[in-house]
Amino acid sequence: MIATIRSWLSQMAGRSIEVHPTCRAPLERIGSDYGGWAFCPELLSESSVVYCGGIGDDISFDLGLIQRFGCQVWAFDPTPRSGAWLSAQQLPAAFHFVPKGLAGAEGTLTVFPLENPGSMNHTSVSQAGVASHGVVVECVTIPGAMRKHCHAGIDLLKLDIEGSEYEVIPDLLAQGVIPPQLLVEFHHRFAGVGVPKTRQILRLLNSHGYEILAATRGAREVSFIHRDALRRVTLARTR
Repeated sequence: MIATIRSWLSQMAGRSIEVHPTCRAPLERIGSDYGGWAFCPELLSESSVVYCGGIGDDISFDLGLIQRFGCQVWAFDPTPRSGAWLSAQQLPAAFHFVPKGLAGAEGTLTVFPLENPGSMNHTSVSQAGVASHGVVVECVTIPGAMRKHCHAGIDLLKLDIEGSEYEVIPDLLAQGVIPPQLLVEFHHRFAGVGVPKTRQILRLLNSHGYEILAATRGAREVSFIHRDALRRVTLARTR
């Protein structure tokens, strides 16, 4: 009840929105309570290519996909703390770490650690609760990363990139990269972002053929599936 009231008050204050599934397809969740995601398993296989933007200190989703499907996962995170944490882990050969951030343009970006001592997350979005000292990191666009790694397409793209999704998604779509599944953590709760930016991205994704497969409260984590992929799933299940 308290969580519901807080959600309602947040919506009234313009800091939150609610979205709901707009389609139905088989759904599976992989990963920890913190780092897990819902997606359609029927669109993944051993030959799938997965890009995961944002690592922090939780790769349960990445490793879960590798274990479940035997697919290849490319994980992007430019922050030094995440890189150091990752270097101490035992990782399968199918997990490929790229120490760069995903952005809407190639080059460098200054990111700032959250002041929460328990968090490894960094953001380029100016807001309260962010340290005043930043770190300059290298960034790559998703189309640029695909060219670098010789990938003709991506089967699933996960973005938990602390506010950079608002630049990455428009660039991705403008360059004709349409992953069948797109999992996004939105950051309209950041004071430097706001709900209107998330609404704009939701409209943009819908105009490019994406439906909402699953969503958490406050549209914080939203799983999208492209209509073409949805038709493939529906057709396969009717045979």
